[in-house]
Amino acid sequence: MAVETVNLLLQQNLLQRTNLVEQTSELLSGVIAPVGGNSATTASGVSSQAVVYSPTQGHIVVIAVSTGITLISALSVKDNLNNTLTPGPSISDGAQHITQIFYYTAPLGVTGFTASWTTNSGVSVWVEEYSGALGGVNPSGVTNQGNGTGPVTVSFISTENNSFIVGVLESDSSTTTPSMSSGTSRQVVTTNPMRGRLADNTAASAGTSVTLSATFIGAHAWQAAAIELLLS
Repeated sequence: MAVETVNLLLQQNLLQRTNLVEQTSELLSGVIAPVGGNSATTASGVSSQAVVYSPTQGHIVVIAVSTGITLISALSVKDNLNNTLTPGPSISDGAQHITQIFYYTAPLGVTGFTASWTTNSGVSVWVEEYSGALGGVNPSGVTNQGNGTGPVTVSFISTENNSFIVGVLESDSSTTTPSMSSGTSRQVVTTNPMRGRLADNTAASAGTSVTLSATFIGAHAWQAAAIELLLS
């Protein structure tokens, strides 16, 4: 066996052992925590949007996609290894505005994600990674939308103690980015066409109404969607 092959196998084995140690530590810590992420946006005329980000194997990745300008269809998200993320809650105004959340457990070797759809449009994409969500994702989700002075808001009844509600709050405003009023912002897009934030919030007890909310200046169309990350 060539020396290069042996070295590669040793590196892969070390990385797998490191990931196992991290996952064991997360299990013992008993908390969900944001790790990091990225965002990207294109104003118009595209049918895909790439975002560069390398999550840790075994962590949950949450991606929110919002499109405007024209009504799109067949929205999906894949990683660079061609794995398709699970589609979550989606909301559409039936005219030009669609927002949807996607998620999965990250495998080894991921370096980025691409959202794609039919019909050219403008788009914003938000990515955030979470550790400690060993129970995965509650497949139920919530959405909300409106047109006016806001606020952009969505609420979720937690099903587990200390679960995390993760969602996107966006508006089609050309001048102002929503400012958080409930929850913590993790990723933000501050340029057209879809300004907004991927944010999260939590509650100590199951059965609690957990809210994500943001305000903006002026009257605009807005959408929000959220899912729940579980400890066990």
